[in-house]
Amino acid sequence: MRKFELTYYFTGGGQFACEIEAEDMATAGSIAEGMELRLSGCKGYDLYVKKEDK
Repeated sequence: MRKFELTYYFTGGGQFACEIEAEDMATAGSIAEGMELRLSGCKGYDLYVKKEDK
């Protein structure tokens, strides 16, 4: 599993950031899109692979 950083943007300027785990970027994108549809006032998101701490 890989870790991804996910940030949602809302009307009015609000943001919500979280970390999710998924097998690959395609799966993480599906998770992000599914959650976006459930969040009231959400106007988009950014999804990045989380950099590993060394």
